Amino acid sequence: MLDDLATVDWAALTHRHGPAADVPELLRSVAEGDSDALDTLEERLVRVAGGVYPATSPAVPFLVRILDMPAARTEAVLGSLARLLDGDEHDHPHDPGAAEATRAAVVAGLPSYLRLLAAHPDEGVRSAAAHLIGVLGPEVAGGASAALRQASVVDRSELVRTAAVRALGSRGDTADDRLADPSPMVRLVAAIALSDADPAAPLPGPVVQILERDAVAALDVIERTQYADRPLTWVLEELAPRYELQVRLVTGWLRHPSAAIRRAAAQAVSTPLRTWPPAAAMLVGPLAEAVDDPDERVRGEVAERLASAGSAAAAVVRPS
Repeated sequence: MLDDLATVDWAALTHRHGPAADVPELLRSVAEGDSDALDTLEERLVRVAGGVYPATSPAVPFLVRILDMPAARTEAVLGSLARLLDGDEHDHPHDPGAAEATRAAVVAGLPSYLRLLAAHPDEGVRSAAAHLIGVLGPEVAGGASAALRQASVVDRSELVRTAAVRALGSRGDTADDRLADPSPMVRLVAAIALSDADPAAPLPGPVVQILERDAVAALDVIERTQYADRPLTWVLEELAPRYELQVRLVTGWLRHPSAAIRRAAAQAVSTPLRTWPPAAAMLVGPLAEAVDDPDERVRGEVAERLASAGSAAAAVVRPS
């Protein structure tokens, strides 16, 4: 399926390290499942400061074809295609059309991504396909939203339904019906998508309850699917600019019966403290309560947050 690599004059194109004559061999290795080759290829096709190179867009159709090759690491290739889109925001100074061409090439692969989302047996591949479809943005139609909505409902995998709802949110769509999904993680991301759709509109009470309850219930899934080592911090960041809601949620989590949740909440306190000045005064009380937490690690996290709260924390900082 890569027999036509020679039809591209790769040596006349450039990537991060100069002439792109090495791209064909890298693509062949990627097709054989070589993860190091995929990392190398991606590193050479995306600029350090963001942006792509003249060699980037010609490589994309081959990557799309590689998705169907039996030895390929399909999930990883889908992730690379998504990151190429992340890098297409800035043009190469010597090829002002590089970003537009790269985006067009990735978008052209939509039928492949839709097919993988609908039918691939591996949930990781289906999740990665959903993510990539979401990254394409709302201006790309071609049945994208309909396919994501179907996956959010019928896919048996919690991870795929989560990715599909997240992708719908990336496209500016909501998934209100998923607020009743059996999975706490899916309900959580559906609530976040609703929050993002109109940040100025008040959230219904039941949606706030989902955020408060299901963020805690989905802690381990957040860590696995969003690559967030501080899962409650991730939730609060997703809810910006709803700062008062951030404070309400983290206050409740600081009083949770589980020490693990209280530790995660103490870490998450940094989010409103850093971004919304009134948060310091509002959170000093809950943090003061947490100073006497029975868990040593919670107390340590709280001490760090109080130190960062400045003058608003003076009332609860005890003399040594």
